Amino acid sequence: MCTRILNNIDVSHVTVGRCMDWEFMLPAYIYCQPANRYCMGLRSEQARELEIGEAHILTWQARYASVTTQVGEEGVFGTDDGINEAGLVVNVLYDADCDYGTVPSSGDFHALSVLRWGQFILDSFATVDSALAYFKRHQIHLVSESVPGDESSGAELHVALSDAKGDSAVIEIHKGEMVFYESPQYTVVTNQPSYEAQLVMSQYWFYQWGLSEATNNNPVYTCPGGDTPVQRFQRACFYRYMHRAQEKRVDRLMQVRSMINTCAVPLGFQADNHGGDDSPYTLWLNLADSKQLRYYFLFTDRLGGLEFDVKGITETKRLQVAGEGATTLSFGPANEAMQPCEPLFEA
Repeated sequence: MCTRILNNIDVSHVTVGRCMDWEFMLPAYIYCQPANRYCMGLRSEQARELEIGEAHILTWQARYASVTTQVGEEGVFGTDDGINEAGLVVNVLYDADCDYGTVPSSGDFHALSVLRWGQFILDSFATVDSALAYFKRHQIHLVSESVPGDESSGAELHVALSDAKGDSAVIEIHKGEMVFYESPQYTVVTNQPSYEAQLVMSQYWFYQWGLSEATNNNPVYTCPGGDTPVQRFQRACFYRYMHRAQEKRVDRLMQVRSMINTCAVPLGFQADNHGGDDSPYTLWLNLADSKQLRYYFLFTDRLGGLEFDVKGITETKRLQVAGEGATTLSFGPANEAMQPCEPLFEA
């Protein structure tokens, strides 16, 4: 499915790479949205269907402008990935072990669609610490929805956060409760198993590679080439952590791009181990630069990639980058190619 790598090797220049994988191409847009917008955590019709009163719907005013990848089409969008003007990055990934639980029938809670979770974080927080502090203080119930563009699949998600200081966190949902994993060392995330289990697995591989506190006099530098989440996690860890201190200046954005490229599943790939089902492949890759405040959308179905400036956003604009009707623009800065549109999640 998806993989995220945080490059905080040099905390003065933090970058992030992620690949977005699915069984078929999903429609997607890049949105630039300014601060001071007002947003709702649920669609009105969804709240009525679930019998969630207006007082229990999370609402907010955006503090920060952002550039995001939104999956979906008119009516229903889901925030897949993005960066805000403070350098906070959110990567929303599929989570096979997610369990949202049931909507509370009473009590002090606020409901938030899982499709709007990432946008709420980008709108509201500048750092990983501030985002985690909020979710630990407030009872937020995430409401399940279908994947925009694939109504047969539930949007079972977890989020990875990083900021301009190089801090990192992963938030998962187990039995309706948020579970937090926070450390600058938590740089690699995939889809399954749970992140707790991913961390346990990483200790085994760190020992094999001679990176653990336990002495290994005969390290073995193995790195699998398969497409499963476990194989991609091991491969991402290998390239993220097997680095030397470099005397020459390294372009940290290109470094994380080369790391995440190793986790991309080739276009049209089909594996025999999927029981006849279509194999997920990489639809696109995203890069985020928390120092330069730039965001990148890299195509996999054609050569090229687009660059978006996060600074100076004063109105909501968008550009379709995937699906029928996507832009033919393939290279370079793309802010000027975006068209004004209605803000997301106002209702």
